[in-house]
Amino acid sequence: MQIFLIVILIVCSAFFSATETALNSANKIRLKNMADNGSHAAQRTLNVLAKYDKALTTILIGNNIVNIACSSIATILAINLVGEKYGSLVSTIATTVIVLIFGEVMPKSIAKDFAEPMAMIASGIISFLMVIFTPFSAFFILLKKGLSKIFHRKESVSMTEEELKVMIDEIEDEGVL
Repeated sequence: MQIFLIVILIVCSAFFSATETALNSANKIRLKNMADNGSHAAQRTLNVLAKYDKALTTILIGNNIVNIACSSIATILAINLVGEKYGSLVSTIATTVIVLIFGEVMPKSIAKDFAEPMAMIASGIISFLMVIFTPFSAFFILLKKGLSKIFHRKESVSMTEEELKVMIDEIEDEGVL
């Protein structure tokens, strides 16, 4: 049963990691075009992206919950298998390697290559979790804003003229314009 739970939690970790990268890498212009052509999933994804801070905070909260739960269950399992003396060490090493490969690196690499489809698939679940985690994400977003004020972070121009030119060139290369 513990191994089954660990596998489920690693799948959840992979989901959160892939979703973070997919939302970060998704082409908003392509999503807008799909939404304009009737894609409800693309529109839902754009709605999530419009609240990116809340979405990212939700993803990070979810990923931390599943990774900590995975580590805790793996520690209990390892202590039962190899004893108290080495159980925590075995668990730490095994969990770190497994979560790093299957919960972080592989999902993010795949999500980078399939950003829009993965973002559209995940956006429904993330929208739901954004509602569930609202009290927590609101706290962390307020904390972030407070720290930004303390450290006098100034709002900067979101895009320079040169970046806009590069963006237009990329859009033309993709055939959108």
